[in-house]
Amino acid sequence: LVNQDGSCSTFFRVSLGLATLLGSADAVVFLPTTMFKILFGKQEKGPGVLVDVIGADLLADANGNLDVWWQGSPDTMTKIRYGSVSTETQIESSTYRPRWYWSRKLKYQKGAGMEFTVTEMDVLCLNTVVGRCFASSSQIEHCLKTSEPLTLSLGENIGTLKVAIHGPMRFDDPKKLDAKGGIAQKNELLLADARSRAVASVAPPP
Repeated sequence: LVNQDGSCSTFFRVSLGLATLLGSADAVVFLPTTMFKILFGKQEKGPGVLVDVIGADLLADANGNLDVWWQGSPDTMTKIRYGSVSTETQIESSTYRPRWYWSRKLKYQKGAGMEFTVTEMDVLCLNTVVGRCFASSSQIEHCLKTSEPLTLSLGENIGTLKVAIHGPMRFDDPKKLDAKGGIAQKNELLLADARSRAVASVAPPP
């Protein structure tokens, strides 16, 4: 279990990790997905897109039933589905105007739309879906060409969600991060310009 230098052996680390996972609810999700990716995954070379979930403006009158236990403002997150991939933002607490500024790269899937679900998180009851919206493949292509963010309706009198989608871009950069003309530098310039315009278009909280 312990190496000669006093460190834990690989066998012990794997055994402890599996024992911890099997005792948690996350094991059902972790074992078939993350573990498979660790063992058999390859470098993501692209082309890919970078998705920014900027924020939402929720109407207080229509969403006043959220977080009723604490009589406060909702604690929300956004779930994203793109093709067969699902992911989610962090939780923003106690606000009708959450600003996630969350980002993730996803494999580019030409012709596929993107679904967003804003959810109110609750520790005592089931989570509540605040609203859903969908970015069509044509909207995504327009966003990629113009770097313009999308403001999507979450439903009548519910609110809006603002997102930005950048790319397509490659990730297999043979050069160092600071090398001129490298893929990393090109992606940085693209993102800096697009994000500055997207963030400037969001109204600050009161």
